[in-house]
Amino acid sequence: PLVYLASPYSDGDAKVRQDRADVVSKVAGLLLHKGYIVFSPISHSHPIALVCKMPTDWKFWATFCKAYLSVAHKLFVLTVPGWEQSVGVRKEMEIAMQLKIPIYLVDEEGQETLTEWSNAEPYDDLWIPVKSIKDTF
Repeated sequence: PLVYLASPYSDGDAKVRQDRADVVSKVAGLLLHKGYIVFSPISHSHPIALVCKMPTDWKFWATFCKAYLSVAHKLFVLTVPGWEQSVGVRKEMEIAMQLKIPIYLVDEEGQETLTEWSNAEPYDDLWIPVKSIKDTF
């Protein structure tokens, strides 16, 4: 089952974007190491956007993200600073709710919570808590 890992990204400061891409990539790697099939749109698209000088906003990447969300079984939202203000994360959560995909909040310390926004049953047998990134990398 595919886990879609959402995280904030867009910011006027390129260093903030890079830092956000780095942290979500570390979490994606940890989840892959634990046996999840994870898709992180930021981990995938950030390097492409840099090399090809492409836009980095939700409007440009929306169709791409929607396609992956449509086949995901869970949405994990990485709760690093900026996630609550992120247009992309908000849109990804709205799409997940429409598709009845359970939404989990995941922080860097490995605490996960099925959100009140989920209107689908959790796949509890698939959950493996994320350990602290600081302890893993």
